[in-house]
Amino acid sequence: MSLLRLLRLNGVPTTSLTECRKTPDFGDYFEHVQSGRRGWQVADAIMAGRKNRQSEMKVDPFRMFLYVCLIGFITLMLVGYTMLKEDKYAEVDAELPAFKDLHSNENAALREDIREPLILWWTPFTKERGAYRKCGDVSCYFTEDRHYWQHTNTKVVMFYGTSLKVYDLPLPRQPTQEWALLHEESPKNNFLLHMPLFISLFNHTATFKREADFPLTFQHLVDLRWLEGTKYLVSTDEKNRLQRDQGLAMISYTQSDQNVPTNRDGYVSALMKEIVIDSYGTCLHNKDLPEHVKDPVIGMEHEDFYRLQAQYKFSLAMENYVCDDYVTEKVWRPLMLGTVPVIHGSPRIKDILPDNHSAIIIEDFKSAKELANYLKFLNKNDEQYNKFFNWKKTGVTNPYLKAQMLKRSWSVQETWKNERTNFIEDFECFVCKRLHENIKLEKAGKAQKPRIVEGSHTSCPKPAPFFGNHNSWTSQWDHTENVAEAVRYYAEKNVQFSKGDLHAKVSELAYKKKSWF
Repeated sequence: MSLLRLLRLNGVPTTSLTECRKTPDFGDYFEHVQSGRRGWQVADAIMAGRKNRQSEMKVDPFRMFLYVCLIGFITLMLVGYTMLKEDKYAEVDAELPAFKDLHSNENAALREDIREPLILWWTPFTKERGAYRKCGDVSCYFTEDRHYWQHTNTKVVMFYGTSLKVYDLPLPRQPTQEWALLHEESPKNNFLLHMPLFISLFNHTATFKREADFPLTFQHLVDLRWLEGTKYLVSTDEKNRLQRDQGLAMISYTQSDQNVPTNRDGYVSALMKEIVIDSYGTCLHNKDLPEHVKDPVIGMEHEDFYRLQAQYKFSLAMENYVCDDYVTEKVWRPLMLGTVPVIHGSPRIKDILPDNHSAIIIEDFKSAKELANYLKFLNKNDEQYNKFFNWKKTGVTNPYLKAQMLKRSWSVQETWKNERTNFIEDFECFVCKRLHENIKLEKAGKAQKPRIVEGSHTSCPKPAPFFGNHNSWTSQWDHTENVAEAVRYYAEKNVQFSKGDLHAKVSELAYKKKSWF
């Protein structure tokens, strides 16, 4: 049975593979085991009955033939299940990445003289086969070559969150090795990273949460000058004319990911009953984008898409997951363009907006109808609407936002800008400097600083539908809680575990909690 079919049979959404990750489903394990046990119990009963009857009467050859066939059939079923389970695991194995190693074998890597702390990317990410790099006044050796894992100078193993596979962890873990996590993407990509039992296995974090060791909250904000710019700003008079002469709606919506934990489309559907919304994505589509900007990645950064969106008075900015500090370009882009974002996302979004009157927060309204009435009011009152752009004239007034952007050491561009690196290289150097800090303390005979990640570095609430009854993601969350507990069990024992071991442990936990899919 294919993994995709297993997911579907257990109610996991698979309408979009970019939305539903191929996570092995262990929920039905005990059902099969119990079936097997019942099979053997049936066989035992048959054999016992046969012995009793043999002592009372002559054996019927035909009946004996049926008994043998039944036992053979049950045996074949058990063997078939075992083979099916192994095939399923083999299919999961195929997801593991191919590694391009600097060395052809482990012995060559272990014999190499590495003079600086070695930082190993366990999940292929940077394509670095092996090189020293300066980080201020210290240096480290960075590589993706797993042959270095047991090298005496390997001090940190790094993971890219979305690519982390629960059955592919570097265990047993050496006492001198620390783990680091880079996870800047949506919480829905890997629920495991938001489980306290799992995340506390790490020592360094770079996540979108402000509590992280290396916060990436502003990963989608280029800089304040970009945000304050007026290059694409369309006057209110012109926006009114476009509504009147070209039939443009006052608000736009551009989404193509339908299956998300927030069920944002349900809310937008309700809002559409109150006001006209121009929807350009595949979700609730009613208006076409120009052909050359339809690509969901390249098109969104195209000059023509910017100019199109800037013509609207409002833009729906609805994240695919609600978690503190998870803020994407959906918020920053309309602010830069000069359209008012109508936001559903981070509960702490007001902390980081340009000023206290630059956006509209959906949670401030009791219903879609109440929000629609407010938008219609603003659409008819230019003076009130224009107040949302006072910050474009004065510049950003939020002291917290200004302070955070001032101290940010990296640039969102992949190329260096103003002598700044990207956040990936900067996080690598952040970890490198932390290593050298403890090495220096150790040489001075002082206690090293403990590095243990707290749950707040990645914590997010259990997914809950924002509008309507849409809770299939909740089942995935419950299942992942069991996975996290199972992984923690083996990690504390510091032993390798097979997929079969994990499968059995997760099912045991689910059985005890009665948390079946």
